[in-house]
Amino acid sequence: MRKKIAYALVLALLLVVAAGCSTVVSVRYLKPATVNMGQYRNIAVASTVPYQRSPYSLSYTRYMRSYDSYSSPYQVRSSYTSNLPVRVADYATDMVLSALSQNGFFSIMYPEETDAIIAQSRYGVNPSTVFVDRGVDAVIIPSVEAMVVDEYSRVTVTYNEYTDPVTKQYVREPEYRYSYYQKVEIRLTLTVIDTATDRIIAKQSYYDSDGYNEYTYKPYHAGSSYIYTDTYDTYYTFRSLLNGFRSTITRDFMPTWSTYQVELMSNKPKVESLESAYEAASDGNLSLALEAFLLEWNASGHVPSADNAAAIQAALGDTEGAISFLDEVRSKVQNSQVNSLYSSLLTVKAADDRANAQLSGTATTDYGSTSAIYSIYDSVIY
Repeated sequence: MRKKIAYALVLALLLVVAAGCSTVVSVRYLKPATVNMGQYRNIAVASTVPYQRSPYSLSYTRYMRSYDSYSSPYQVRSSYTSNLPVRVADYATDMVLSALSQNGFFSIMYPEETDAIIAQSRYGVNPSTVFVDRGVDAVIIPSVEAMVVDEYSRVTVTYNEYTDPVTKQYVREPEYRYSYYQKVEIRLTLTVIDTATDRIIAKQSYYDSDGYNEYTYKPYHAGSSYIYTDTYDTYYTFRSLLNGFRSTITRDFMPTWSTYQVELMSNKPKVESLESAYEAASDGNLSLALEAFLLEWNASGHVPSADNAAAIQAALGDTEGAISFLDEVRSKVQNSQVNSLYSSLLTVKAADDRANAQLSGTATTDYGSTSAIYSIYDSVIY
């Protein structure tokens, strides 16, 4: 029995070592944006519309709700202030601008100017006409559509029990832990308006939450109750959540670089002369490895060499050439791993082609036939 266990452990260790020795190459490609903005490279970004309702599911109160009867005499002021939605919206605007400014994909009109043009809708002016005259293809309006601050205070009582060494009396002393808990949620939506048609062409929403975070405090006595006022400002929690949206917004609205990892096929059946090729690939000398694998494929029809040559060719930036080479290989042999690599490279090339079409502005998207609405901006902002 012990021999079987020892054998199993050795086998598992060998498998781990073997897995750790595998060579992986990276195929770099452009990933297309979720929203095709190829024809909307000149954009205007508006200030974020603040959340305009109470952040509580219940009516807003000056103090946090109490968890139980122990905590009810201890009033902890709510962290929610009347200007919190505006502060959060202002930070959201900065974050969105930062995300959309990556890579120089967009030419951006900033919120001060954008807001002034949109405000003209109140006087019967169609903002889109002004934007078109200024060369703006689309307007992006961020808005905080959900914002929750949920808070409560709690007093936890524990007891230290011991025998007094002097009096020999049993002692049961209460110990109080004063805490409050905060949970926040936010949903940010980016609405894209085509200035040429006055239509909403895209709405992307981003949601996250955090909590319940616990904070301890020491109360002070005030009249008939105990009050604690120095509450953690949830604005900073909202900032953290908004920062988490940054990279996703970038990926949603512009093509971004991505990588596809390919593990080289193992040297089976083993060809001794290829060990140097695997070492070269592991060391990053891909051109030398490619040459060696191609020579072996042409000389002996060694399938792993063909698969590895295609993977390395794609990693060197010639995905189209790798696909053509695999077409030739697949006409001569049938191998599931070769077929899998072929399918994956087709997917990578298709994504790269779509992303480049977005960059060149030649990608087309049917945004439907929604009828134009005059002052569509009003329906989004006001």
